[in-house]
Amino acid sequence: MLGVSAYTSVGNFAPFFEIGAAVRLDRTPRKILLMPLNIFGFLVSLISVTQATVSQIPVPYFRRAFVWHKTERTADRAQ
Repeated sequence: MLGVSAYTSVGNFAPFFEIGAAVRLDRTPRKILLMPLNIFGFLVSLISVTQATVSQIPVPYFRRAFVWHKTERTADRAQ
C-alpha cells in the first residue's frame, strides 16, 4: 500500500516537477507564476478522487438504500 501511495503521489505531482524543471532549464522564472493555477487544479482533482474513493467504501450506517423508481407504463397505449 505504501508503494502504491508513493507512486501515485509522485504521479500527481508531475506537473509541479515539470514546471520546476522548465523554469530551471529555460531560465524563464515567470513560468513559476503558473504554479497557483496548477495547485488549484490539483486540489480539485484531489477532492473529486477522494470523494469517489470514499463513496466506494461499504459503510452500512451511512449508505442510503437503493430505491428503483420504475417507469410507469400504460396498458392501453396506441400501437
